[in-house]
Amino acid sequence: MDFREIRYLLLLAKTGNISKTAELLRISQPSLSQYLRKTERELGCELFYRGSKGVSPTLAGEEYIRCARGMLAQQMELRQKLNEISNIRRGRLTFGVTTQRGGHLVPSVISAFKQKYPDIELKIKESLSTDDLEEMAIEGDVDIFVSNLPFVHSEISYRLLIDDCLCLVLPPTFSLPCGVSEFSFERVLELIESLRNEHFILPPANMKMGRLIKRLFALLGFEPRVLLESYSADTAQFMVLGGVGITLVQRSVFLDYRMKEKPIYIPIDDPRFCMPLVAGFSDREYVSGVTNVFYEEMSLVLREKTKAYGDEYEFNFQF
Repeated sequence: MDFREIRYLLLLAKTGNISKTAELLRISQPSLSQYLRKTERELGCELFYRGSKGVSPTLAGEEYIRCARGMLAQQMELRQKLNEISNIRRGRLTFGVTTQRGGHLVPSVISAFKQKYPDIELKIKESLSTDDLEEMAIEGDVDIFVSNLPFVHSEISYRLLIDDCLCLVLPPTFSLPCGVSEFSFERVLELIESLRNEHFILPPANMKMGRLIKRLFALLGFEPRVLLESYSADTAQFMVLGGVGITLVQRSVFLDYRMKEKPIYIPIDDPRFCMPLVAGFSDREYVSGVTNVFYEEMSLVLREKTKAYGDEYEFNFQF
């Protein structure tokens, strides 16, 4: 039994007539009857009742038809996937990213992706707001974008990239009472509490990060002295390096770990202050093979980058 014979018998079940089915298939009636008898012998049961008005499925025939349709659907799905894999070397993709995250993510991800898939046409769209990126995806303006959860729109699906925990950022000259790896969640809170008279550089409250940090200070019970509200995590971290304040950022936007002088990063090890970093897609759009391989490459780059941060700064990001 092969797929050709399956298609023959499915058409026979639809027409209920051997001569009409043979005509549609452009084969002889005896040949079709032979295919039917051969299949019935192989299966050891009768699939069709024969009568003067045509043929109709037996109970076994109805089960055969149900399973055969599923087999053909699986065959079609397999062919589509294999065709997509074979054609993955060509295509186009539009990637959405926020201004804050672009400098940390785009160069390394795009470089790695272009090395593997040089013939795929890439376009990047940048936005200040992740809410705007969601709308771009829904409208079909971007195929995939990077954001932290939660989403504003219910029409967005996502796949996890990394768990993006919040970290306290201190000047490299800051004198810590113990090693970074020894800081429990409670001890980090005590440290932040001791810094209440210092200046902070923080994101505004209309950003997800800003709202997350606001919840942290609500837990601590004091309002920080904000020197600057900045949309740029880089600006905040360089100001910390310059000794003019303290900030909080997510690990995915740390300054390059290869820099000679780096801030001190202390993770806030609590799930309430972790926002998963995800790749977002619109539910309205088909997720293409090109989009899938881009997601895989982005995920790989982020994991390697995070590992490099963890090794360099000697603390564990895993909850």
